[in-house]
Amino acid sequence: MLVEIEQRGVMELFGYRSAARLLEHLADTPKPAAERLIKRARLVNPGRNLDGTPVPALAPATGAAALGGTVEQPDDPAHLRSR
Repeated sequence: MLVEIEQRGVMELFGYRSAARLLEHLADTPKPAAERLIKRARLVNPGRNLDGTPVPALAPATGAAALGGTVEQPDDPAHLRSR
């Protein structure tokens, strides 16, 4: 969803220069964490160029594993408590 928000320009609609800044304010997330989430989303999800041509995910297998719940999420507080 983060990649889709970024590609469709939703952040500009609300006056933000980047999807990370939008996420930072809407989700009350620290800026470094928001930037990491956006970067991770770009890597594991396919996207589109400005002209509409598809951009494949750089790590599609990781994206599929994350979607299936088999990849640990380092920013997840529940994950940190379980150790």
